[in-house]
Amino acid sequence: MVAILNDHQDYNVYITKYFSVVLVKFICSSALHLWLYPHVSRSMDWMKYINNHPDLFDKQFIPLLVAFNQIMINIAAEILNLYMLLY
Repeated sequence: MVAILNDHQDYNVYITKYFSVVLVKFICSSALHLWLYPHVSRSMDWMKYINNHPDLFDKQFIPLLVAFNQIMINIAAEILNLYMLLY
C-alpha cells in the first residue's frame, strides 16, 4: 500500500495461483483473530468498568490508560501479523 501510494513504478502485486496457500493464510488469519479477540474484549470490559465505577479508583486515568494500551497493543499485533501473512 505504501508503494502504491508513493507511486512506485516497479511495484508488482504477486498473487499465488495455488488455492491451498490462500486457504492456509485464511485459516491462520482467522485463528489469529479468534486468539486476540478475547484480549481486546477483556480490555474493553475493563474500560467500561472503570467508566461506570469512578468512585472505586483514586485516579481514574491511570487504569483507563492501562486498559487502552492493552487494546492498542493487541490491535497492533493483529495488524502486524496480518501484514506478515499477506506479504
